[in-house]
Amino acid sequence: LDLIMFGGMDHLEKAQEARERAAAQKAQQDAEAAAAAEAAQKAHLEAAAEEAAEDAGEEEPIEAFATLSVEELQGGRTEGELTREEMLEFFEKNEVMLTSEPVRQRLKKLAKGGAKGVAQLNKILVDMQRAVFPTMGIDKDFGCQNLSTIMQRFPEDDDLTEGLKDFAINCSAAYLQAIRDAKPKKPRKSGKMSREDICNFCDACNALMMQKSTQAALRAEFLKAKALPNQMVIEYQWEMLETLGVNKDFGVSCLNNIGRDFPPNTQENQMLHQRMQMFMNSAQDACMKSQLNPEQVKEAEKSMRGQGGAEQQQQVEAMKAQQMQQQQMVMEAVSMMTETEKQNLKDKMLPKFASVSKLSQQERRTYMERQSNTDKLDFSKINVIMMQEMQQLQAAGASKEEIMTLLQSYQSGVQAMKKVREGAEPEVTGSEASPPPADGAASSAAEGTAATDKAD
Repeated sequence: LDLIMFGGMDHLEKAQEARERAAAQKAQQDAEAAAAAEAAQKAHLEAAAEEAAEDAGEEEPIEAFATLSVEELQGGRTEGELTREEMLEFFEKNEVMLTSEPVRQRLKKLAKGGAKGVAQLNKILVDMQRAVFPTMGIDKDFGCQNLSTIMQRFPEDDDLTEGLKDFAINCSAAYLQAIRDAKPKKPRKSGKMSREDICNFCDACNALMMQKSTQAALRAEFLKAKALPNQMVIEYQWEMLETLGVNKDFGVSCLNNIGRDFPPNTQENQMLHQRMQMFMNSAQDACMKSQLNPEQVKEAEKSMRGQGGAEQQQQVEAMKAQQMQQQQMVMEAVSMMTETEKQNLKDKMLPKFASVSKLSQQERRTYMERQSNTDKLDFSKINVIMMQEMQQLQAAGASKEEIMTLLQSYQSGVQAMKKVREGAEPEVTGSEASPPPADGAASSAAEGTAATDKAD
């Protein structure tokens, strides 16, 4: 009755309509407020990403940070130890980030900046990986310190050690994808390779040798040819030159002249030569690993892990440094030899080289341990001479078959495998037979090392 007195049902319906309009208006206001808050948050994210990019020398924000909040980009815990689960989560998040399309496009844009842009790729990738830790509530530096302890804390944990290995492989794969996406249409054939060009070439080759697909292809070639996949390694190196915008023949010519263009008389040039030696070691390791099946590779890596962790790594680094010094000495010695002296050395050493080049890596190492320092130096010299001859053929426009014929001429000779395996010195014809170098000696094409000469 009261409702009828004050307007009845019509009044009630109008009141309901007013409430609905007010509710719709409030919903719209809430939506606008939410959109404004989202826009403000996005601005904060872009500012944080831009700050991270500036730390790496970039001008624009890195889109990979678009999913991170400002709080997640900063701080995190700095005490205790990362758990096994946290480490595995970090590896998984990194893989997702590195294979995302925004990251790919960002790295491509950077790589299109020429040699200087490519030179920044590794630093940008490291910054991106470190930025994953704060998303887990972990300080960047603290997280990285914990990763370095995996081999000591979890020496028998295959999941963690494989995760750590894949972590490095994924980073190198993102690097390779970037330079391939940014590959110039026409490689240059004049001027000379700059220091950055050479360093980028070394980094690219090292990244390629790390890839499981590369190692599988080298293994398949070894099983097919029943010989080390030397030529395939060299072709991979040619590919990296072209990918970086350098004509392969022109690039090889430049790399052959590193000793002249960058003499090791300054610390900066010495570091460049060390970079080249690391590149050659990487190629040699990948080539020699082709002799092992996947299970043997795992066993070898597991054996390395069990021999001392950080201490073992220090020993390996010290050995590599010694190899670099010895390699430089060999290159200088060969550069001072006359053509007659080189031919005399070949006459003396080729039979031995040809014989023992058929041995396994361990057999070569055992054999080399029995040689005098003078003999080891001669073995190293013959490797450098062989590489020079191969590069001279290539520079002259020789075909792949002609280069392989030269390589096979070095590898053919006195067959003394049986006696060497039994621990005896190999029989010789006119002189001793020489193996490709093992520890501490110069690397060679017979061991699948460099496509270059002074890239040794």
